[in-house]
Amino acid sequence: MRLDSASFQDFPPFADGLIKFPPKPEGSTKAEVHFLTGPNGCGKTRMLCLLAAALGNESELARRLGDKKSHLAVGGFSDDGQWGGWFRNQGVRWISGNDEPADGYASLITDPQDSERLPRRGGRKSPNFLNDSITGVQACGAFAFDASTPAQDAKVLPMKEVNLGNPSEHLLFTKPDTESAVVAQSLTNIKMGAAMEQMQRLNGEGGRLIKLADRLEGALSSITGRPFGFIVDPQPTVALKAVWGGVKMRFEELPNGLRSIIGNLAAVAGKLASAYPDHPDPLSLPIVLLLDEPEAHLHPGWQRHVVRAAQELLPNAQIFAATHSAFAISSVNEGWIHIMRPGDDGLVHIEEPRACSNGDSYLEVLQEVLGLTERFDPDTEEQLKQYRELRQEVLNGAWTKEAELRALAQAIGDRGPSLQHMMGQELWQLDKIKAQSRAS
Repeated sequence: MRLDSASFQDFPPFADGLIKFPPKPEGSTKAEVHFLTGPNGCGKTRMLCLLAAALGNESELARRLGDKKSHLAVGGFSDDGQWGGWFRNQGVRWISGNDEPADGYASLITDPQDSERLPRRGGRKSPNFLNDSITGVQACGAFAFDASTPAQDAKVLPMKEVNLGNPSEHLLFTKPDTESAVVAQSLTNIKMGAAMEQMQRLNGEGGRLIKLADRLEGALSSITGRPFGFIVDPQPTVALKAVWGGVKMRFEELPNGLRSIIGNLAAVAGKLASAYPDHPDPLSLPIVLLLDEPEAHLHPGWQRHVVRAAQELLPNAQIFAATHSAFAISSVNEGWIHIMRPGDDGLVHIEEPRACSNGDSYLEVLQEVLGLTERFDPDTEEQLKQYRELRQEVLNGAWTKEAELRALAQAIGDRGPSLQHMMGQELWQLDKIKAQSRAS
């Protein structure tokens, strides 16, 4: 399953339009990543809520829209290649094999009633049409997370069956109180199952859960820069704990940033293992993962690894991450960046997706993607603005203000070594221009 695009009309704060989600390169071994970025208030989380609605849970979107009569749709492809669309207040419609998906889909923007021509597939369906290809009593093919639900200690039992609940609950960004128990029990079952496989394995080959645990723990180790593992501690009562950097700790003794990562990345692995107990590699399933500010609580060093680790751990996933982090964006070499910018009309416009590329530094992302040109604190930036304006006056012929300009340069340079070097260069350049002016 894969989301292809979303269209909207009367969907604040966005201008009417469509956002396309290009696929990853053919033959790629990493998850498809889409960054949604822009200033506060530009609708990043709202866009995630629209995707969550199409995947099976409209509650977050409904809460944000209220009675607003927005025309919204999300289109996508099922695993068998059939293109379908979720239309707000209409459920799921499927494009017939003879229709071009883009033509039928675009009709929603111009005239929502045109979508009536799209045939229903098997009568009215639930909104989670993209989950059709993943079957099971507790099928779960889409997940949403924000940083508000860090992993917590919870009571566990050896190999207790995990009640994953309704698949739509996995698309709540703020999780219910039962989430901690589900995650802890799922991870406990993985570790205990891996231990049983360890005792039974032949010819040195690891079993399904051994491989899953190794990949998950390897991902957490790569993010934090220290060896990480889960253990099931039998004393005094059975409990799931972490060993991080050689130290055994309860979840609530871990830093909030690490608990947040466990609360989403490890939660996905645990739920997939529980939902598909017979699948040889549940981490390879084509899921959709919605992440709202995955960098929250994380040091920049960890921000550089968190999305990339998810991209490698879940190679067939489609990941949407709303983020302000230049470190997260610059860490991904294979993915797409969707920049949302407020326009002069007061509405938010979404730029054409730009590809992530090798070699992008976080400084380039700060300037070119996030639009942040300031390097210093606000007071210094204000003084630099005054300096640039005064410098332009002097260069335009107001040399009587040269002494004032030099005094301002001295005051700015006194604020720190880097500024002192920068203003020294500025005054050197000013002397050069002055000498050339006199010579002419």
